[in-house]
Amino acid sequence: MHTTDPPATQYPGRENVISEVLRSMTDSTTHGVLVVGETGLGKTSIGRRVVEELSTSVRVLRIAGNSTLSNIPFAVLGPLLRDLPLDREATPLVVQRTILAFLGISAGDIHTKPRALFVVDDAHAMDDSSGELLVQLAASGAVKLLILSRPAPAPPQGFLSLWHDGMLSRHDLVCLNIDEIQELCVEVLGGEVTAAITTMMGEASGGNPMFLRHLLDQGRRLGHIIKRNGVWLLVGEPPSPGTDLTDLVRSHLRQRSPAELEALELIALAGPVAQSVLFSIADSDALDTLHADGLIRYGHDPEALVDIGHPLYAEVLRTRIPASRSRQLRERFLELVGPRTNSMDQLFRQVDWGLDCGARVEDDQLLKAAVMANRLYHPAFTLRAVAAIRSERYREAALVQQVRALIMQNNLGFARDVADELLATTQRVRIAKAAVVIGADIRLRAGDSAESVCVLADEWERALIRIRETAVQADMPIVDRGLSIGVRALRAYGFNLEGRFRETAGALEDMVRDPACSDELRVVVLALLCEAWASTGKAVQGVDAGREALQLIASHRGRFLDYSDFVVVRHGMALLMAGEWQELTAAVGEHVRSTQRGVIYLGGTADLLKGLIHLRQGRSGTALRYLRLAVEALGQSDVAQLLPLATGLAQYAAFFGGDEAAAQGYQRKLEALAGQGSHRNSLIVAACSAATGSLEHGVAAGIVALHGVAEAARELNIASVEAIALEMAFHLGDSKGLKRLAAVSGTAEGREATVINNVALAFLSEDPSRLAAVSRQSDDEGYVLLAAECLVEAAIILEGRGESRAAKALKPGIRELVARVDGTQVPRLIVHDTTTVLTAREHDIAQLARNGYSNRDIAERLNVSVRTVEGHLYRIFAKLGVARREDLSVG
Repeated sequence: MHTTDPPATQYPGRENVISEVLRSMTDSTTHGVLVVGETGLGKTSIGRRVVEELSTSVRVLRIAGNSTLSNIPFAVLGPLLRDLPLDREATPLVVQRTILAFLGISAGDIHTKPRALFVVDDAHAMDDSSGELLVQLAASGAVKLLILSRPAPAPPQGFLSLWHDGMLSRHDLVCLNIDEIQELCVEVLGGEVTAAITTMMGEASGGNPMFLRHLLDQGRRLGHIIKRNGVWLLVGEPPSPGTDLTDLVRSHLRQRSPAELEALELIALAGPVAQSVLFSIADSDALDTLHADGLIRYGHDPEALVDIGHPLYAEVLRTRIPASRSRQLRERFLELVGPRTNSMDQLFRQVDWGLDCGARVEDDQLLKAAVMANRLYHPAFTLRAVAAIRSERYREAALVQQVRALIMQNNLGFARDVADELLATTQRVRIAKAAVVIGADIRLRAGDSAESVCVLADEWERALIRIRETAVQADMPIVDRGLSIGVRALRAYGFNLEGRFRETAGALEDMVRDPACSDELRVVVLALLCEAWASTGKAVQGVDAGREALQLIASHRGRFLDYSDFVVVRHGMALLMAGEWQELTAAVGEHVRSTQRGVIYLGGTADLLKGLIHLRQGRSGTALRYLRLAVEALGQSDVAQLLPLATGLAQYAAFFGGDEAAAQGYQRKLEALAGQGSHRNSLIVAACSAATGSLEHGVAAGIVALHGVAEAARELNIASVEAIALEMAFHLGDSKGLKRLAAVSGTAEGREATVINNVALAFLSEDPSRLAAVSRQSDDEGYVLLAAECLVEAAIILEGRGESRAAKALKPGIRELVARVDGTQVPRLIVHDTTTVLTAREHDIAQLARNGYSNRDIAERLNVSVRTVEGHLYRIFAKLGVARREDLSVG
């Protein structure tokens, strides 16, 4: 009769398991604990910690299974059987009595003596006789068991029977999830780490803590992981596993039979392999054993693909196979399946395999693999593949892929020369289009103006006209489509960069409706339309356009992956402006998962969008942590020219988080980045700098500067930026801009616009009840800072009316909201925090300023910098609710 195993408790974190194990050890109703997990998940360290905790209260005996002794009865119990009489047969009963004697326990006092603890490591390699005996000892009440085992091969059946009967609690260790990988990376490296490290190291390690530690140590040792400005960064392509890790994996593989090793080698070299193919050339029993032990993965469908169970094992296996044997295996494999492949992964592996072993690979296969490698952000492989192409027929297409790889490696000068030459000489439309797309990317990465994109559109138009003169009839529709839509789309891109969204939106809508617009062009046009709509206050329509573009990319199975980051950046910003944070988080996560290696180049974008979410919530401290990561990562690779925006936002987060030194440092970085990025983003950066300028020039000057940014955005109809600048002024204590903020947000789309409009109207109403209601609504939507400011304003109005009891009733809610804004210091909160008083240094500075001393005079008297005095005065003004030195009162 089939029985269902009881559920095993899942504990990703080792500390949770340790706590549960210790609790089970004090439970008189159980015989112990079974901990199951693959190598490297922490079983041995759990046993060590438990022993440390219990060694002073119980007698601990450690034994370990041994695969070489697994067929010898009671072999692992040898150290406990020294007193076994030589003339007695080692029957289970005799062995049991000998162990009880070793423990000093007689049959009559089993239940009165403290139970010893047996810690059994590598229980999967223990002989059944020893396992059964330990089960009997546990069942008699003489001992408790801590069983540490791999899932496959399974531990002795006796242990599993105890678990089935409820006498052993079981804890299955699982691989780390992405958040736990992040935590371990921070713990091992000792500082903040970028998304690139978390993602790449997590993928390479498979979430195995031991493998992850080895990879981090190796990366740091080889300079692949470096620390800059307090942030750990990933530099270049990941290296191969180091000696320590390779030796560890090889030690596990030595236990495999020749048939199993041959199957593993074949899958590692050719994988993923169709199951039907694999079973025709590899030993079926060996494959079943490997699958049972978790070393390979395959499904029940005969055509399901089979791959190595852990990426690290595959890489180590490939390094241990001599080139001659690898070539033999490849010839044998291709004789059976031929050169055709059914997936991008198979194509990549087979080309990589051929290049590794020195075999001839056809040029068309090399080019296809180079295209795929660029889409998967593997420039080193791309350059290797195109270097092996021999035919003149593929020269231009190979140059396109070479240039894309060079851009990823930041070799912009040579890449630009090649792209410009291709555009000027090619007679093929697709090559000209690729050269234009690449050329625009290079120009923007190099810091050229948005106008350079419009100039490039003119060059593309001339190239298409030249090609049209010699094109065959079959190519004419392609040429005409490029002239009618492609050139216009590129100009629209340039206009978007210049902030001319009002001009581009209508033209882009016409392009989307044009029947001549191909799906590839439609992806680009929809992304630009997403940007234009979101920037002009139509965030919901922008989000819809971005979704449609992403759906088109997905529907074409990898053909348009080159545009993925272009779309995701614009869609992400639209989602942010619409207040759709959950969808934004999911979209960023999906993009990172779909382009795992791409996180080396796109990780800064992911951190930027995460930081923006926290900044919109009003949580400056957490926002600054992500934005600091974004600034450093984008300094390595800035695919979408977002470094100035990330730097400005980091400056703003540091300013409102009270970190003056960081804010001033980011201001110096911004001075070096002047003129880079889109005009819309430049306006946002200008708003951040205007707000931060309050430190030096005062709050009133900061508000005036922010109104200037808002007016500049209004003239260009960039409603999203106008609202951002007016809201920043509001946080500084400005009330004059509330009517305009209400008007802008009232005509904009999305959840965020609704929240901001409600806040602005509530402040204008001066109605405490309405302010309190809007506070609750804002909090429900996640806008904690706005919620806190509304509730504070309600309390102020009530106090002004003499309704002190009603105002006091709001204080607990105010304190709770202020505690959740993560250290954000805005005047509307600081001014009315009755628990805040001037520090001794602030008192001295306020007194001197009140008496007419200049900032420089104060700095000299107190032996501090002028900037320090300016920062103190900013906080003093905010705490006391004044704007002039003459109004200071420090009594």
